[in-house]
Amino acid sequence: MNNEQVRFERLVAGGDALGHLADGRVVFVPGALPGELVDVQITQAKKDFARGEVAAIIEPSAHRVTPPCPNVERGCGGCSWQHLDVSQHMDAKVQIVREALKRTAKIDDADITVGGQVASEGTRTTVRMAVNAEGKLGFRRANSHDVIDTPTCLIAHPLLNNFIADVRVKGATEVTLQGGIHPDFDGDYYIDVTKAVKSAVPDMHVHGFTALEVTEGAHRNGESLREYLLRLKEAGLASLPGTAAEILDDDIRAIICSDKVNTEEWLECHRQAHSIGLHSNITIMFGSVEHPRSWAKHMVVTRELQKETGGFTEFIPLPFVHMASPIYLQRKARRGPTFRENVLMHAIGRIFYHGHIDNVQVSWVKIGTAGAAQLLQAGCNDLGGTLMDENISRAAGANHGQMMTEGRFGEIVAPMRRTLVQRNTAYKFLSPTAGA
Repeated sequence: MNNEQVRFERLVAGGDALGHLADGRVVFVPGALPGELVDVQITQAKKDFARGEVAAIIEPSAHRVTPPCPNVERGCGGCSWQHLDVSQHMDAKVQIVREALKRTAKIDDADITVGGQVASEGTRTTVRMAVNAEGKLGFRRANSHDVIDTPTCLIAHPLLNNFIADVRVKGATEVTLQGGIHPDFDGDYYIDVTKAVKSAVPDMHVHGFTALEVTEGAHRNGESLREYLLRLKEAGLASLPGTAAEILDDDIRAIICSDKVNTEEWLECHRQAHSIGLHSNITIMFGSVEHPRSWAKHMVVTRELQKETGGFTEFIPLPFVHMASPIYLQRKARRGPTFRENVLMHAIGRIFYHGHIDNVQVSWVKIGTAGAAQLLQAGCNDLGGTLMDENISRAAGANHGQMMTEGRFGEIVAPMRRTLVQRNTAYKFLSPTAGA
């Protein structure tokens, strides 16, 4: 694609610089700074916006510095602003927050209080990393899925760096594939992704694609749900997640997820999946705008489907994570469920699905390990997976860890005199683990 000189205006969420092309379209470019004149190589051109890369800095910003982290030269995409003087970071973040509040919550001139300044190095206690083929942690290459071996991170706390250097993550049994609906994807995209995973890791269980993705994929291909699901299964799909269910009450769905499938479409997708031997799970997102009546509707229709097909393996309550949710920022939703409501949802789920679904899972990513320990005494029997690279809850604002070790799971269950065992996605036990 062509190159174009662009004067950049500001930094945006994610770290890119924003400018305008000669034709008026917005262009996003990593590595550029406000005020700079940059020769930009366009890498993606859409009707309303474009993306690009820095080809050359023509007029550099006075705040541009040589990146202090050596991993940047190797292509590490873990940081976005290593090239920006650290004294300018806080002002840039304030402007991004102010712009987000204006855009999503219609709040103009927000009064933002800035907390104390932290050291620029060795202070981060949370990082999001990926795992390479050898089971070693690393950061993804900028604008790529490739994983770079990064033995240390300049901004990470020393204890975290010790973990990064020493840990080896092996023995993964499942990869979960789910996301949004991309306007350029046809239905075969999901099939091709599934084939790619199975080609790379033949023994991996592929747990993928929400009812929304399956329904849309079938529609774009002009196929029935059954035909499309059979093709996914042939490609290597083994099970479906229950996400995109949110609350199976169409009055509430019209408020929180009007662009997703309706209740009957969600149920029909899972009905067809079960009919061809693909199992799935039941999720419920609660604590936003709905009331207990909606919770009951959700549980009734899913139990009825389970009586019909027997294809659901577990029930997973997912408390609403409010922090970065547009509906909360617009002051139309509450701050998620109370802890009492969390306990009741899991406990009642155990009672309500008794005889039909044996497993009730607690989402430790959303509720934390302390909360998970309490819910294990309120009807739950499943802690879920260790999660090597989760991003959905984190994007919504969840502040609990992304990775859990088997040893840490053992520490949670030991005081309860429970036995920890490893199971696969279909709830077949793989190996017992020493528990109290």
